[in-house]
Amino acid sequence: VRFVMNAGSSVQQRAGLRGPMALATLSLLCVVAVASSTASVGGLPSDCEKAQTLDELTRVANSYYVRGDSERAVSCFRLAAQRFPLDARAQHNAGGVLMSKGYNLEAILFLRNAVRLESRSIQYRNVLAQALSRAQKYNKAIKQYRRALRLAEEARNAEMRAAIAGRIVDTLLASGKHQLLLQEFEPHVVKASGAYAKDAHIVSGVAAAAGELAQFPRCAALYEQAMDLHPKNAEYAYYAGICHKNAGTLKSARKLLKRAHRLDPGMSLAVADLGAVYERLGDAKKAEQWYRKALQMDKSCTKAANHLGALLMRVGEIKEALAVLEPSSAVSPTPEMLNNLGNLYRSYQDHEKAIEAYSKAIALDPRRYSQTYINRGDTLATARGDHASARQDFITALNLATSTSDRHIAAAYIARNAAECAEWEISPPSASAAIEDMLQKLTGLYATREQDIPLQPFHALSMRCVPASVSNLPLFRSLAHSLQNLQPVPVYVVASNVLC
Repeated sequence: VRFVMNAGSSVQQRAGLRGPMALATLSLLCVVAVASSTASVGGLPSDCEKAQTLDELTRVANSYYVRGDSERAVSCFRLAAQRFPLDARAQHNAGGVLMSKGYNLEAILFLRNAVRLESRSIQYRNVLAQALSRAQKYNKAIKQYRRALRLAEEARNAEMRAAIAGRIVDTLLASGKHQLLLQEFEPHVVKASGAYAKDAHIVSGVAAAAGELAQFPRCAALYEQAMDLHPKNAEYAYYAGICHKNAGTLKSARKLLKRAHRLDPGMSLAVADLGAVYERLGDAKKAEQWYRKALQMDKSCTKAANHLGALLMRVGEIKEALAVLEPSSAVSPTPEMLNNLGNLYRSYQDHEKAIEAYSKAIALDPRRYSQTYINRGDTLATARGDHASARQDFITALNLATSTSDRHIAAAYIARNAAECAEWEISPPSASAAIEDMLQKLTGLYATREQDIPLQPFHALSMRCVPASVSNLPLFRSLAHSLQNLQPVPVYVVASNVLC
């Protein structure tokens, strides 16, 4: 503290600084002292200690860095920043080399100093923003990038402007600000005269944001625009194909995924997704061939293993499905794969293994897959009779559901659980609301609130509806018939002791 105060006083007297400027200088010196105190323990290289000027120190530090002795280079750059606390270049160099070594938080201290000393430097702000982004301080990073972008625009530096805009796009994607990214950049890429219409990196970033927001036709069009700018980029072709697959335009998806495979024959993901497209087109034989080809190319391709296992399970090849999924889930498990593995164990009546697989899937991503909670809850209820735990899983599934159909299914299980426990008041209230909404969508009729009657298929739809009577038995039969057409399992409607 004495050192910092004495140095600050000396600088203040020599530079004639007063008031806020003196305070800012003293603050900067404090930051340098704190940052320098984090240096690794041990002596400095002798040639660093002997160097007298900033240029000499920088030359020595660079020589160590070029030779691959990064720790000594870091020590020299730190020493330069400590000796020359009011030199922006010394602060920037120290921050840059620390960031390259992954010491992002310490790097930020030095890089902020550089920006304070030279506030109109585009480069200094740009590198500070990079360090903030690497430290996941995304809002602060975006703020610095925007300031750097304004400086680049004022300087009419088109190359730097495009580079910084690309980093803003990357940071908005990393921070999940997809809607903001679309609002800010899409107008500049969709028009031929747009500022970034010819920048494939920015165009593809906007496409990725559209995909994250499930705006798949928009996503596909933007990736195809990026492809036109870089026709030999396999990644753009692949993601354009994925967006078409998600949009349901399967023939376009097939064409683009084949193109990605031609451009990059080693891209196993493109091959696996081709299998998924063929499966959705109804060609199970070709789908299986592409899945197996992807696994031959890359045994760790979890997407291919998961899709192949699910396909084999659907066609009744349970043992072969287990032979695919069990080893793959042991090496590189995903929630989808473990969910399918749980379904396989259930088909074998191995309920304990099924519960274990569902629990592992949930542990990997507890806030995403509502169907896995339903599967585990249903297994807990049917195999263990643990209705309390099952109900908690069904309620979690309802809260996580992202689509109307998922909310209906989760609410149906909650209703069935209530009926099994002879609790006719369904809770939470959102479950009752979802069940009523389901009844309206399935029949076009409004439900009354006189009595709760669960509709019980194997994979579970239940609903609040009018009490069973001669007048509404045709309605129940119609519902059962409609639901049976949607699922390859028996559907029963239980209403006031009437099985119809």
